[in-house]
Amino acid sequence: EVSPDGRWALYVLSTQPKRAEVRVVEIATGDIADWQIRLSVESQSPNVTYGRGRWFDEGRAIAFVGLDESGKIGIYAQDFVPGEDTTATRRPLAGFYDNLNTESFGVSPDGTAIVLAVIQETRTLMLAEGLEDSGN
Repeated sequence: EVSPDGRWALYVLSTQPKRAEVRVVEIATGDIADWQIRLSVESQSPNVTYGRGRWFDEGRAIAFVGLDESGKIGIYAQDFVPGEDTTATRRPLAGFYDNLNTESFGVSPDGTAIVLAVIQETRTLMLAEGLEDSGN
C-alpha cells in the first residue's frame, strides 16, 4: 500500500509463527523505516491476513487488521512517525465482532468512513437419508 504522498509503501512481514509486523519502506531509496507495528496472530481464523494495512489520516497513521485482548479481529490505527515507537497511539477503529472475523477493509478518501469485509465461519453436520445402494 503506497502512502498518499507516494513516498512510502507499507507491507506485512511474518517474523515467526504467530507473530507478524507491519513495516514501511521508502520507495525512492529502498530504506526500511525505523518504525513497525508488532502483531500477535493467534486467532482461530486462518483466512485473515493480520497486519493488512491502509494509510490513514492523510498518511500520518496506518490502519491495520489486528486482534484485541479477547481474540476478536478488527481494525486498529497507529501513528506513523519514522524513528519513534508509536505503540501507545494504537487505537481501535472498527470490527471486533463476536461472530464475524474482519478480513479486509477500505478507508474513504476523506478518512471519515471505513468499509469492512468480514468472514462468518460456520460448521455444519448434515445427515443424508434414503440413499439407494449403487453397488459400488
